[in-house]
Amino acid sequence: MGKIPHLEDNTMKKNLVFIVITATCISLCGCGHQSPAPQDSSSCGCLESALIDNEEDDVMSTFSDTLTTEQYHQMIIEAIANDDRVQFAEMVCYPVRREYPIANIEYAEQMIRYFDTLFDESFRKKVASLDSNSWERMGWRGWMILDGEIWDTDPCIVVNYSSPTEQLQAEHLRKKDMARLHPSLRGNWKPFNCYHLDGFGHPGFKYAYARVDVSTGRNSSAEPVYRLALFKKGQDASEAPAVVMMGTYRVEGTLRSESFDFTSDDYYIHIEPCNEEDGGAYFSMKGRGGVKIDYVVPCRSKIQPF
Repeated sequence: MGKIPHLEDNTMKKNLVFIVITATCISLCGCGHQSPAPQDSSSCGCLESALIDNEEDDVMSTFSDTLTTEQYHQMIIEAIANDDRVQFAEMVCYPVRREYPIANIEYAEQMIRYFDTLFDESFRKKVASLDSNSWERMGWRGWMILDGEIWDTDPCIVVNYSSPTEQLQAEHLRKKDMARLHPSLRGNWKPFNCYHLDGFGHPGFKYAYARVDVSTGRNSSAEPVYRLALFKKGQDASEAPAVVMMGTYRVEGTLRSESFDFTSDDYYIHIEPCNEEDGGAYFSMKGRGGVKIDYVVPCRSKIQPF
């Protein structure tokens, strides 16, 4: 995450620039994750796995007012605690990122329908017990409550909390996700993330997608193993990947800055989903053992199958 200018106590909340992107957006559906037309908020509200991309360009919040930091933070608390989903949907900036393979929340209407899944009653009660003084300042990263479950990174509100309902939906989607893969990728693994690789401007770069899975068949006390599968342009998810590598995953701080490192005899690959300098996501691939390649390409999360 890039260094975002923070708010000093009792300073006025900066007005947010609003850019509306009304082109093709991901629709929420009752018990599915994509495509069908959105259903009303009385449906179960889960997101079904999609064949569409998650655009990673943040659309900034429509919320704009002359508020102090304390007033703004109290407003976030009250919107969550009082089930004021319309107000909350106006305060966040989009996309609101969710754990793979649940799709990101792309715009306000989705947030309004997904609110009950995002914040269950027990979590709203915990938030209701807080006030503006409950927010902790975490340096340039922003402010957080409940050990980082909710962040104000100025201007974005980041939701790290995942309700039991959302976790059940995620598990259902993980099983569907794994069932679509080539048999060589199934077994004691579960999906962790998938990235579209933007090789434009790199004629020699031949890969289109990078899939990361995490091991499930190891002793619970052992460090998990992460597996990277690279697919060439034109390959389907049901085909055997072009490259398979094992590696590690690192997450730092309560804001949960992520990175991956994978090494084989031929390659070293580093994935940085959110670069601290510019906020971009990058996939870097370097040759080893006589393999002479060195690429750094932008990447973005994508719901598979691709």
